[in-house]
Amino acid sequence: MVKVALLVGVSEYQPGFEALKSAAFDIQAMQRILQHPEIGEFSEVKPLLNPSRQQMEVAVYELFANRSPEDLVLFYFSGHGVKDRNLNLYLATPETRKDKQGVVSPTAVAASYLQGQMTDSRSQRQVTILDCCFSGAIAKGLTVKGEVEVDLEAQLGGKGRAILTSSSSTQYSFEQEGSQLSVYTHYLVKGMETGAADLDENGWIDVDELHQYASEKVQEASPTMSPQFYPVAEGYKIYLGRSPLDDPKLKYRKAVLLLVDEDREDINFLEGKFDDTTRSFLDELQGDLGIEKQEATEIETEVMAPYRQLVKKLKRYEQFFSQFIQKSGVLTDKEQRKLKDFQKILGLRDEDITPIEALLTPQPIKTQPPLEEVEIHQPQPQHQFVEIELKSEKDVDYTKLRDRLLAGQWEDADRETAQRMLQAMEKNSWLDVEEEDLLNFPCTDLRTINSLWLRTSNGKFGFSVQKEIWIEVGGQPGVYNYDIYEKFGDRNGWRKGGEWVAGVFNEWVAYSKLTYNLESAPLGHLPWPRASPYGFYTQVLLPLLFSRTEACSL
Repeated sequence: MVKVALLVGVSEYQPGFEALKSAAFDIQAMQRILQHPEIGEFSEVKPLLNPSRQQMEVAVYELFANRSPEDLVLFYFSGHGVKDRNLNLYLATPETRKDKQGVVSPTAVAASYLQGQMTDSRSQRQVTILDCCFSGAIAKGLTVKGEVEVDLEAQLGGKGRAILTSSSSTQYSFEQEGSQLSVYTHYLVKGMETGAADLDENGWIDVDELHQYASEKVQEASPTMSPQFYPVAEGYKIYLGRSPLDDPKLKYRKAVLLLVDEDREDINFLEGKFDDTTRSFLDELQGDLGIEKQEATEIETEVMAPYRQLVKKLKRYEQFFSQFIQKSGVLTDKEQRKLKDFQKILGLRDEDITPIEALLTPQPIKTQPPLEEVEIHQPQPQHQFVEIELKSEKDVDYTKLRDRLLAGQWEDADRETAQRMLQAMEKNSWLDVEEEDLLNFPCTDLRTINSLWLRTSNGKFGFSVQKEIWIEVGGQPGVYNYDIYEKFGDRNGWRKGGEWVAGVFNEWVAYSKLTYNLESAPLGHLPWPRASPYGFYTQVLLPLLFSRTEACSL
C-alpha cells in the first residue's frame, strides 16, 4: 500500500484570466504537510506548477494508473475553473482561453477526463481537492477565482471517493489577504499541521474532519464561501494524516478555539484581547501545559485570524458606504452597483452589511398627527379573556397562535407570529420583506394578531403596546432612528446598554435569552419575531409596522 499525490497549481494565465499567485504557494504548503513523516506520511508527492494541458493530463493518468486497491491516491488543484456552454467543468491551464462561445475546450483539462482516470483506477481510496471556482476578478488585497453553476458531484462522483471543494458551484473562492495561501488551502494545511482538525481526538485526521474544520474557519473569515464535501461510499473515512494527541500546543489551541466560539462578544479581535477572566484562565493553562508566553500568543493570534479578518472587512465596507452616503444621504443607482460589487469582493452577505447601512443611512423626518392617549396596558384579570374571532384577509389560520398564547407558550407563540405574518404578506422569508409589505399589512390580520397577544398577556404584550413605548421614548411611527431604537430596547428589555463596535451589534439580548415569562418580562417585551435572521426587521422595519398599527387604529 502506498500514499501518492499529484498537486497542480496554475498561477499564470492568458489575457482574460487574473493571475493567482497563491496557487504556487498552495502546492508547496500541501506538499510539505503531506510528505511530513509525522503527519501525512505520503510516500510520493508530485508538485506540478503551470503545466500545459497535455502535461496535466499525462500527470493525472500516471497518478491513477497501475494502482492497487489499497493505495491512497490524492489529486489537488489550485487555480481557475471554467465552463463550457453546457456547464461542464474544466480546469484551466496557462494556455486556456475563451472565445464568444465560452472556454476553448482543447486548451483546458475537462473534469470528465479526470473522472475517467479515477473510474479506471483500481485504487479504492481516492481524494480530490479542488480549490477553485469559475471566473476571475481582482480587487486590492483580494483575488477572486470564478463563478458558474456546475454539478461537481455528478461529474466527479464514484465509488470510494471523497471530493472537497473550496466553495459551492455558484460562489467565489478567495485568496487570503495577508497570506500567501488561498483561504481554503490555508485551513486545510493548518488543520493537519496543528492537529486541530482531529475533531474526535482519536489520533487520526480523516477527510471529513479536515473539511469540517477548514469549512468552519473559511466561513468565519469569508461568510459567502461555503466549502462543499462530496463523500462517496466510504470516502469520508479516508485518513489523510496523524494527529499528535499529547501535544501541549494542540491542547492549548483547542482550549482557545472553544473560548473564542463561546465568548466572541467579549473579545476585541482587532486588538487580540480577551476579557480579564478569560485571560487569567489562559495564563493558568499556559503554566499547566508548560507553554512559553510567545508560543501561546502565536496560537491565540492564529486562532483569532479569521474573526479579525471578518471584522476588518466589515470596517472597510462601513468606510466605503460612509463615503457615498455622506455626500447627499441618498445612493444613486451607480453607487448602489459599486457597493454591491465591493460587498461581493469582500465576501460579505446581505445580513452582514444590513445593520451597517441601516445605522449610517439618514432617515427622513415625517410629521405625524397628534396621537390620542390610549390606555391599553392596564393589566386585566385573566378570566376576562374573551374569545377572539380569528379573522384574516389572506386566509391565514391563527388557531395555533391562539392555542400557544392561551397555554402561555410565549417563545413558540413568537415564532408562530413570525410565520403567520409572512403568510399574510405572501412572503417566504423575512429577507424578502420590503417596506411596502409592512406599510400595507392587512389590517384585519394585524388586528387579530395584536388582539391575541393583548388579551392573553393581560395587556402586557402586543404591537400596539410597543408602538406606545416607541412614541413615549421620542419616536415617530414609520420613522427609523437608531438612538430611539436604543431607548426603545432599554425600555422593553431588548437591550442591556451596548454600542456599535466595528460593524457588529454588541450587548443586545440574544433571541434565546429573551424573558418568556409573563410575570417578569418588561412591558412590550413581546412579540419579537426574530425566529429567523430578522435583525433588519427589528431595527428598521419595526417602526414601519408601528405606522401600520396606527393606520389600522390599534
